[in-house]
Amino acid sequence: MKTTNYIFSLLAFRFFYVNLQRFNNMTMKCPICNFEVSEEATFCSRCGTKIDKIPQQPMGYDDNTRVVYNPEPQTRGSNNGVLYGIVGFLVAAVIGLGIWLLVRGTSDTEQPQTAQVAQTAAPQTTPQTTDTQQSAAQTQPAVTPAPRRTYSIQGQHRMRGSISKYPITMEIYVSGTQVSGTYYYHSQGSSNRMTVDGYINGSYMVLEEYAPSGLNTGYFHGDFNGYSYSGQFTNYSKQSNLSFSLTEI
Repeated sequence: MKTTNYIFSLLAFRFFYVNLQRFNNMTMKCPICNFEVSEEATFCSRCGTKIDKIPQQPMGYDDNTRVVYNPEPQTRGSNNGVLYGIVGFLVAAVIGLGIWLLVRGTSDTEQPQTAQVAQTAAPQTTPQTTDTQQSAAQTQPAVTPAPRRTYSIQGQHRMRGSISKYPITMEIYVSGTQVSGTYYYHSQGSSNRMTVDGYINGSYMVLEEYAPSGLNTGYFHGDFNGYSYSGQFTNYSKQSNLSFSLTEI
């Protein structure tokens, strides 16, 4: 494709150059000796006649009447040279424009093909696992989860948490379905304890609260799983229900 474009360019340049030379070298004939001379010449190169002083029509004689007449001057190439020059210039311009459009279209089509070839030529590498990595993975000991600690509902339990926003500590003992123990508010100290007494049915546990004076002032009720105790605390005197949550310590 590049060689063809180069040949077309040379032919167009030669055609343009020849017509330009023809345009520049327009000639005329000497009115005396009819020798072709350049239109720009001042003297005839054959007879030496000065061109600009010779009349437009050379003198001649009729054989019959012997009367002087002026025949038409014989010129050649003046009009044809101009016409050839204009046509040559237009043809060269059209050929040059066609070559330029052809080269431009070829370059536009070659660019995406080059990009596609570059993309397909790029090697795709995949990570490979070496023998050392495989052996290291095989030699690593398996991690076994720690056994989950289980809690029994029966027996002694010491839990800490809060009733609403008030921190408390509770100690209870579960024997069968019977539950008894004490708790205290941290703000009042461990010497000022409240007594609790109640029962457990499955995981549902109810504990009645008794003041140091023996007055029943409220009760706890909620779920107990041997590790945590959460639910509602009802205060009889204030007629209020507060959420509580306690966890084994």
